[in-house]
Amino acid sequence: MKTLFQILWLCSAICLWRGTTAELNEWIIRDSNSRVCMKMEMDAVILHPIYDIASAVPADAQIVGDFTTCPENTAVFELTWVDKGFDWDIALHFDIVAQSYKLSRFSGTVVYEDGTIPRSWSYVEFSYPKAPWSRSMTCDLFITARARFMNLRWQPYAQLAGGDYGQGKECDHGKWTPVAIFFCIFVILFAIISSIFLYSIINAGG
Repeated sequence: MKTLFQILWLCSAICLWRGTTAELNEWIIRDSNSRVCMKMEMDAVILHPIYDIASAVPADAQIVGDFTTCPENTAVFELTWVDKGFDWDIALHFDIVAQSYKLSRFSGTVVYEDGTIPRSWSYVEFSYPKAPWSRSMTCDLFITARARFMNLRWQPYAQLAGGDYGQGKECDHGKWTPVAIFFCIFVILFAIISSIFLYSIINAGG
């Protein structure tokens, strides 16, 4: 029962947590000629796909990938770090469409430090934010099923914006993605049904 209440509490925290800000971190990616390709600023918390564990993306999270040249069409911002006995890896996938770019996919993997029991996810949502390529993507709060991003400022194609953040294009932070809504509803229903099931077993045994 304690675990069920923890799951219910965790889901409520992800769905309703809107006013607390942790440390804001920034990552800058340059190509082999020192040209700025990406500038990414955010405060992010990632959920483990199975366990009641959340990890704040630290300032020393390592950038993954080879950036000999700046990305032109698809840009992937990937970070990895170690926390709470797990190796965490997340990737934000962006695509250019006409004169804009959009967050097209959010993926990740969590695995024990010894390499066992890997768990991965990959989400694609029509409601993910987008912005003109010369502007930065900004958002006070952006929630998807496995993550909570706050005070984000993303410029995944910085070379198209003079190597710096362009004017901010605010995302619709009052709108939760369908995956986030489904995830929270699913966990709440699971907790309620499991509680009723356990209660029935206990009463039947008595």
